[in-house]
Amino acid sequence: MAEGGPSLIAHVLTAVDAMGLAPQETGIALAIVEELQPSGWIGAPLPQIAAGAGVGLDAAEAMLALGLAQEAQAM
Repeated sequence: MAEGGPSLIAHVLTAVDAMGLAPQETGIALAIVEELQPSGWIGAPLPQIAAGAGVGLDAAEAMLALGLAQEAQAM
């Protein structure tokens, strides 16, 4: 990463904000972001993140897929 640029977390939080998600979707996205490691890997199993966010695995998987699709479109 270039020096002085936004951190990975800052970049992802900006992207989440720009997605215009519903409150529950935002909660899921933020739960995933909280588990991001500096390497970009998610540091906890998705079922654990979903349980912590109070949603089913399917909702967490859908949010992760949506985020990946958004990032791919931005490239």
